[in-house]
Formats: sequence, structure tokens, C-alpha cells
Amino acid sequence: MNLRRLTAVAKKEFLHVLRDPRSLMMGIGMPMMLLFLFGYALTLDVDQVPLAVWDQSQTVESREFISRFSGSRYFDLRITTDNYRQIEQAIDERDALIALVIPPDFARSLSLGEFAPLCRRG
Repeated sequence: MNLRRLTAVAKKEFLHVLRDPRSLMMGIGMPMMLLFLFGYALTLDVDQVPLAVWDQSQTVESREFISRFSGSRYFDLRITTDNYRQIEQAIDERDALIALVIPPDFARSLSLGEFAPLCRRG
């Protein structure tokens, strides 16, 4: 596009906005409203994610670990189970979005200072 044409179109639009107060309000008011909406009204925080738990360890350490999830605003402990089948069913039925499986040797691994994996199919 030619610079002369671009300047002419810009000048025409500038004069149009100055002559019509509604256009000026639309040009200034709409972006301000969008800033307000995106800043305060819309949030992308993930809160209250439905959680299913299978505690194979049944120790004080594992119960404390689970209590940290249930005490958080990010997770909502919905289901405690004792097998994978119930976890799969809860996820399929959308009763839970994620599952936490604590293995039987969780407390022993922690006491030895080792890495304690949380989901392992056995």
C-alpha cells in the first residue's frame, strides 16, 4: 500500500472519530472494559479439581500427604478407593479428573531418603 493513501485513510478516520463522540467512546471505552474484564472478572486459576486417592501404604506419612491435598484449595478429595478399577470408573464417570496412587513402600522410601514414586502399576 502506498504511504500517501495510508496517510489519507488515517486522516479521514481521525477526523471521523473527532466528529462522532460515540466512535470516540467505542475506541476508548471498549478497550477499557476489556481490560477490566480480563483483569478482574475472568480467571484461569484451576481450583477444586476432583481427586481420587488409593492409599496402599496406610501409614501416618501417607495420611499426612493426603491431608495436604485435601487441605488445599486446588484439590477436592472426592473418592478414596482400594483398587484401580474404581479409579478408572471414577475418571470415566467424571467423578474425578485425577488420581493419586500411593504405593505400599511409600513410608519406607521416605524414611530412607529415597525417591517415592506415587503412581506405579503393579
